[in-house]
Amino acid sequence: MKPGKMTIKLYILVAFLLGVAKPAAATENYSSESKLMFADTVCCPPDSLKVISTNYPVFCVRWKVKRDSACKRVAAFEVQWKLVASTVWSSQIVSYTSGDTVSFCQSVFTCGLYQWRVRTKCTDSSFSTWTNGAKFNFSCLNRSQQASSARITTSPNPATDNITISMGDMPSGKLQLAIADITGNIVISRAIYGSRGQLQERIQVSALRRGTYFINIMADGVIKARSIFIKQ
Repeated sequence: MKPGKMTIKLYILVAFLLGVAKPAAATENYSSESKLMFADTVCCPPDSLKVISTNYPVFCVRWKVKRDSACKRVAAFEVQWKLVASTVWSSQIVSYTSGDTVSFCQSVFTCGLYQWRVRTKCTDSSFSTWTNGAKFNFSCLNRSQQASSARITTSPNPATDNITISMGDMPSGKLQLAIADITGNIVISRAIYGSRGQLQERIQVSALRRGTYFINIMADGVIKARSIFIKQ
């Protein structure tokens, strides 16, 4: 074989080998980068769970939304609570739109030691693991206090402009109605009077910020009835 032809063949062979090797390396690098770029995200659990208040019969809790590039988008949260001595959990789905923290309030009418937990809902079939909150206690009322404790009905609930507060078996005489926000700050306070043991009071709440509010009806500084409502 002539030297000229051999040189040409060697050149073609080297070029071919380089051409094959280069795409293979590029493919390998692309595959590695793709794995990092399109790595599966997970449904991340909430953190920094905190009990805000435990004013019988309402407890309020709060938690932080975990934000990380590896976390899926949050759709809602599931909150569960129960008496420590019980085996049955009560459950509530809390919708989520935005923000770093989420608050939740719930009425319970059984005294005792409670435990609670929260998990993130990313899709209908995708949930995070449970995160447990600190236990909290409701002091038991004696039977005479329970018998004299009246229930408040608030409508509409949630509310936007006005609420109507109704209460039966109302103590006689002058009473004080106080509405407080989730931090305990009183935002509305007024004297109220019932008729024949019944109370129906209409209150404008359009100026209040969105959130959860507590309604307390007191006589001589003692709370006779409690309720909560949501302002939208």
